[in-house]
Amino acid sequence: MKKLDLFSCPLWIGECELDRPKLGAAIMQFRESQMNNLASNIGGYQGIDFDRFYPDFSNHAIKSMPTKILSDQLTVKSWINFNYKGNFNIKHQHFNPDIVLSGVYYFKVPEKGGKIIFHDPRTPLIRIGKDFQMFGDQNEYNGNYMIEPKDNMIIFFPSWFEHSVQSSRSDEPRISIAFNIFINQPNT
Repeated sequence: MKKLDLFSCPLWIGECELDRPKLGAAIMQFRESQMNNLASNIGGYQGIDFDRFYPDFSNHAIKSMPTKILSDQLTVKSWINFNYKGNFNIKHQHFNPDIVLSGVYYFKVPEKGGKIIFHDPRTPLIRIGKDFQMFGDQNEYNGNYMIEPKDNMIIFFPSWFEHSVQSSRSDEPRISIAFNIFINQPNT
């Protein structure tokens, strides 16, 4: 008998070719000049509109996309996250029907900085059903997929994909740039 595993959720993981010293200087300058605008962060710092401050990041995010679309057809909205010891990001998603992809770029990831967790988008009710109890792999499946981020790692995912970030246990900040990529709407 053939078994099919249906409805997988795509993730794309790679690296981004950026001038990291120049990006680091821009991140620090932005952090000093922008108010904290916490959305999914519990503690830490979240600064919005990094794309306006440093558009070069947007260009590199577009170039790193898994599917190439003409860059003049895309807009990137990005924000900076600083998570210090004990800070984390609650489970959330970026859903908007106009978003092509969401993503995160890791500028600085200290040891014990916390993993990003992607949550199974299927309802948790499936795990209490008799079918899952009889045929599911309960020893391996917990509804989460964790990724240990590294410096210069970029991850793309669908905007509806719920995710969270573990609490940092490091004395150094974890610095990331989260973003959404939109298709430009034609002027009508």
